[in-house]
Amino acid sequence: MPDDAFLEAAREVWQAMAERNPDAARARLNALAATVRDDRERNIVRSLDQLLTHLEEFWRAFAQGVARLEGGEEFAIGDTYIIVVDSTPQELTIRAAGQNRTYLIRDIPDILVRLIVRRTFGTDPQTQSIYAAYLAVDPKGDPAQARRIWESAQRQGVDTRWLLEALKLLPADAAGATPSANNRVPDENARTAAASAIAQELASDIQAASTREQQVRLARMLVDRGRKEADNARAYAALMMGRDWAVRAGDPSTAFAAVEATARRFAVDEWNLKVAVAGELIKSTRSREGLQQLVDSVMAAVRKAKSAGRNNEASQLARIALDAARRTSNAALVRQLMVDLNKLQVVPGRP
Repeated sequence: MPDDAFLEAAREVWQAMAERNPDAARARLNALAATVRDDRERNIVRSLDQLLTHLEEFWRAFAQGVARLEGGEEFAIGDTYIIVVDSTPQELTIRAAGQNRTYLIRDIPDILVRLIVRRTFGTDPQTQSIYAAYLAVDPKGDPAQARRIWESAQRQGVDTRWLLEALKLLPADAAGATPSANNRVPDENARTAAASAIAQELASDIQAASTREQQVRLARMLVDRGRKEADNARAYAALMMGRDWAVRAGDPSTAFAAVEATARRFAVDEWNLKVAVAGELIKSTRSREGLQQLVDSVMAAVRKAKSAGRNNEASQLARIALDAARRTSNAALVRQLMVDLNKLQVVPGRP
């Protein structure tokens, strides 16, 4: 029977998949495979490998599906319509409730992931089996639905037995769990060493980052690296470096993406971090266009904070959004912002 250390390592593979980080999951699975001692452990590795392979294919297919979306396409979520503004294999920009929001592919909210899958994925059992891998592992997924899809595919001749076996490894708290809960923030020495190593590896990119465009590119590179890192210290350092470069560039979407990626992996307070980042962004943003983008991004954070029951942080973020709107000297933007906040029942906090 597998010992506790082996099972804990298997759970870490699942955790990386739940964090939408298949690269880290693959590295952890390879390390786990090297420790196999008997057939039972070998079967655990095999089932996780099948699940991860399907998940890797899902994210590739999903990115391609996002890239095929056309500007102006609409998705309905209840009474709200979401309009596609721009799409690439790396990110998606939408407009909802009068606000533009940009998401990196692996930061797209679950409800929108499902709508995009419905529009861009085939309904054949092989394709649906790939989608089921996402449903099985994502914190807001549906393992029960994944099981139904795989059982149906099995009846249609698709071999899904190892995928069904993988569901037996589903952590007890997986449904709706926050995957970051098991990852402590690395200690200061580890973070400092990791940041120094990454800075040396990217020395030429850092030295060249003199324009806003170059700084945004560097920030996104660091956030992407942080997501893919298997080592926790390097992951944390890269995400924080990406956040800081995004703040310096006045790029709110990437700065908030860095915070969200950090919160998915580590035991940090996402909302306090977002308030801090928004406070730094309003100091570094000067242009009217940049301030309008900041309003959009911060208001998206206000809605999420309100939905999460973090009313104090929603109020603090609302104050920053209002300050940014006023700095644009756009009275219509300020009026619309106040209407939106009133609908959300959020009162801006005091400066």
